[in-house]
Amino acid sequence: MKVDIFEKFKNYSMKKLLLIVSFILSQNCFSQSTTIFTDDIDRFWMAYDSVVKLNNTQQQVEVLQKMYIDKGSVGLKAFMEERPFKTEDLVKIINGFPKFWASIRPRTAIVKSKIPEMERSIVYLKKLYPQLKEGAMYFTIGALQSGGTRQGNKVLIGSEIAMGDKTVDVSEFGNNWLKDVFAFSDDDRLVALNVHEYIHTQQKLNDQKMSLLGKAIAEGSCDFIAELATQKPYVANYLDYYSQHEVETWELFNTQKEGKASSQWLSTGSNPNLPCSDLGYAIGYTISKFYYQNSKDKPLAIKNIIEGRWDDFKFCTTFLKDSGYFKHLKKKGYRESRYSNIEGYSLENDRLKFIFKRQPNIVSFGNNGMEVFNHENFEKIKTVNVAGDFNGWNKDSETYKMKRISADIFELELPISEVLKKGERKYFKFVINGQNWVEPQFKTTNKGSADGGSTNLFVEI
Repeated sequence: MKVDIFEKFKNYSMKKLLLIVSFILSQNCFSQSTTIFTDDIDRFWMAYDSVVKLNNTQQQVEVLQKMYIDKGSVGLKAFMEERPFKTEDLVKIINGFPKFWASIRPRTAIVKSKIPEMERSIVYLKKLYPQLKEGAMYFTIGALQSGGTRQGNKVLIGSEIAMGDKTVDVSEFGNNWLKDVFAFSDDDRLVALNVHEYIHTQQKLNDQKMSLLGKAIAEGSCDFIAELATQKPYVANYLDYYSQHEVETWELFNTQKEGKASSQWLSTGSNPNLPCSDLGYAIGYTISKFYYQNSKDKPLAIKNIIEGRWDDFKFCTTFLKDSGYFKHLKKKGYRESRYSNIEGYSLENDRLKFIFKRQPNIVSFGNNGMEVFNHENFEKIKTVNVAGDFNGWNKDSETYKMKRISADIFELELPISEVLKKGERKYFKFVINGQNWVEPQFKTTNKGSADGGSTNLFVEI
């Protein structure tokens, strides 16, 4: 049947017609550039059904590789580059957590129903920020590596984390990380998470130059802009915790903000020493929100937040000052203080004493991943060494081997002059049993990193 489009719109004025055509063209043009791919989810579950029927691990790996990894989208390939895992790792997780996979499966099916809402949010984001560049979203299944990340203009979602909520069975896990994350997750957060990662595709930053403050704002600002784009409050466990412990948390963050270590603030995972995961996001979100609220020109504020030079510490400190957040903190009782909670050493006259003692949780990382020592298994600690700037980070140095002076304490005493000079700062870590590198306690203030690696203790005079 032939349809005369002009006949259909003959009762519309020319002005209305032009508005309609312009709207359709703008919508079509933008929707084509923000493609959303979900094929990896379907491929994973097809492979999963085959894998769980097999009893041989090597066969499981081969099937998963053939049916899922090899056929994966460019988004899955990019996800595996940004959050590395092997096929063997995913098979191990499939076999280890059957209740989790059974309960997350129906949740991943919801993704397709949320696509229209995601697209609307991106369209509204472009209204807020007309300079928005095109991108693509890929929903994958990872190995519990990340709920979301990005590579170039690609948004990469780990759906097995991103789609979790309170209904998902996490009883098989040995920590509360996913439980805490899922407690604040719902279907709306999926949309917000995607917008968050989409905003990251607009940032052009040098990660190697970023301070902890810059990293926190780069992440938290994406949460805040996502809140504006979705027109719904951004919900996360770290925002809830930070609102209740704002001053005490900022006091710890403030002593570390110039350094590059972020392992206790961003992408923290399941570290049991932390009162809440990913508190750096909450700090960046809050600073960005204050900046926006205190700006007279809201469109310019959004532009400044998205295009912020977060790899420039001077820019970050100026942004922090302009946000007015310090005034808010001072009204709540914040007073700037220097390192008040020293861990790992004491100074007396010309002697430096390294001290390692029993804690409720001692988190360490070694060849077998994370290992936690506490009151119940502290006796498993047979040796403790000190490795740091002063001995080339040699974890086996006999000179820096500590002596057990009681069931709960190891010590090593040296002349200060053998370790550092006045005005110097030296970073160090304790090493348990020759292989497990110990993370500092969360409330410790003498910690950081000069090179952006893991969080280290430091000694200075």
